[in-house]
Amino acid sequence: MYGTKASLEWHQEDPNELIVKYANAPRKTYRRGNDYISEAAAGHGFTRTPFAHPEGFIEAFANIYLAAVRAISDRIDGNPAPEGGYDFPTVDDGVAGVAFIKASVESSASDQKWLPFPAI
Repeated sequence: MYGTKASLEWHQEDPNELIVKYANAPRKTYRRGNDYISEAAAGHGFTRTPFAHPEGFIEAFANIYLAAVRAISDRIDGNPAPEGGYDFPTVDDGVAGVAFIKASVESSASDQKWLPFPAI
């Protein structure tokens, strides 16, 4: 994914690393399980294996299911959603994803490669 200030690079065959390439600074590689990752990535049971042990594709879906179960349980129990919401994709996320793909296809077919992203 490319932006004006940085880009993100992730490879399925190396799922425990996220590479951030800055336009004006050296690239950084973030690895799962280190103390510099965000609370959202470190907490809530989203990391199930210790540092240096790979987590796989299946665990990523387990994280989504776990967050959905928390949301359903809170709704049944009458508890309010946490301040930051739940960490699973919503219909709005799906709409944004489709808009991104549509803009990417339009950009690919156009002589003008940078097109405005539609407001959602």
